[in-house]
Amino acid sequence: MKKLTLTFYLANTIALSLLLFDQQIGINILTFNIVSSISLFILFKPKFNGINTIKFILPLLSAIGCMLYGNTLSIVAYIISYLIFISSIHEHKLSSFTSFIMGVISITASFIDRVFKPKPSQPAIEKKDKKIDPLLTIGIIITFLIFLLIYGLSNPLFGNLLSKINLDFISFRWIIFTLIIGYFTYGVFYFLHEKSIIKWDVSNSFSFSKNISFKKGLFNQHNLLRSGTILFALLNVLLLFVNLTDLYYYVISPESLTGVTFSNALHQSIGNLITSVILAIVLILYFFKGSLNFNKKNKALKILAIIWMIQNVILVFFAAHKNGIYINDYGLTLKRVGVYMYLLLTTIGLILTVYKITAVKTNWFIIHNFFLTIVLSLGLSSLLPWENYVINYNITQHIEENKALDVDYITTLSTNTIPVLLNKRKTLVNSITKEELQTFDENLRNKIWKFKKQTIHDWPSWTVAKHNIYNN
Repeated sequence: MKKLTLTFYLANTIALSLLLFDQQIGINILTFNIVSSISLFILFKPKFNGINTIKFILPLLSAIGCMLYGNTLSIVAYIISYLIFISSIHEHKLSSFTSFIMGVISITASFIDRVFKPKPSQPAIEKKDKKIDPLLTIGIIITFLIFLLIYGLSNPLFGNLLSKINLDFISFRWIIFTLIIGYFTYGVFYFLHEKSIIKWDVSNSFSFSKNISFKKGLFNQHNLLRSGTILFALLNVLLLFVNLTDLYYYVISPESLTGVTFSNALHQSIGNLITSVILAIVLILYFFKGSLNFNKKNKALKILAIIWMIQNVILVFFAAHKNGIYINDYGLTLKRVGVYMYLLLTTIGLILTVYKITAVKTNWFIIHNFFLTIVLSLGLSSLLPWENYVINYNITQHIEENKALDVDYITTLSTNTIPVLLNKRKTLVNSITKEELQTFDENLRNKIWKFKKQTIHDWPSWTVAKHNIYNN
């Protein structure tokens, strides 16, 4: 088994090195994900039975996103989801957040732990069939490649002989790159089981223990129940006033807001909303973290807390409404799409908090599920051409609603937007000024030049977005 693990480790290291060296993000990530998943399945087949299906699908989704667009969002989503995936194979009972932390620890520290951690002394036993240590095997291969390169450079005749063999990919840079890749992939196949973290995670159940303790002193149940009830009652009144104010100015009488006032109000609203919701969830987690969940007199507190959560959802709704008005007036941007994503995640977080109160779940329940929701959102978002949506929406609003068009913005997005910009140019010729058309054409030419100069045409860097550009 050890020999097979070493074989798959070396094979995956070399495969990932060849797929990534001097390449761009593309189908290479999906290829590695498939190779890696098959290797791990063969090595740890029994452990796959306990893995969560979502944790298995997440890296595949984001790997497909890499193949589609090769953008930053897709690779960030893949790294996070892959770390969760490998941890779930070795320790499938871990929560999603701890799986991610354990994945980071394993790929960054497993090799160091293997080399420098002192091993318990054992009596020397001579065995004729004793196998070479995996690290020594790796060292032998690396040393051989280094001297192969040195001898080939120092001896013209030997170098000429080597040149007849297609080893163009072997260079000092490639060897260093492969060493770095090998350092990180070591933690995938030789997982570092940090027992203290695993024990801590397992001890944090999603449900409360029946033997939960009751605190005494200043923070006893009676004081917490009374202070919590008063606090949530006051916060409900305060937030009700805030929501009624928004209702009047943004729904009933929006004409009372000037453009400048609305712009400032939107940015302040989003910023304050972040603070408000975080504090709201923290307060709920504090008051309902322990024995207060089982107090027979906590009904009023629960009702007030749930009403406050619902009011926070209404606050999120008004923030989304403001963002929609702002987009209608000033156009769609990636940041404004990001605001909607944040508001959606905020709503999910509030719903999970309400469920935590009604179903009497622990704080760890929210941390696990909300983190998994964020990762799933990243994976799904990586499958969508957000930049194309932004361009199509803004141009459609300009043509149909006579809205102002920020030509400079839509033409300075990534090179993946070249096809949609080429297709939309004919539509814009008669609807924008001569100066705007010149800006459009100049930025588009620069974008095409940048694509031709920076794009790598090897198959590992292939993406659907690049394919569409070539076909246009």
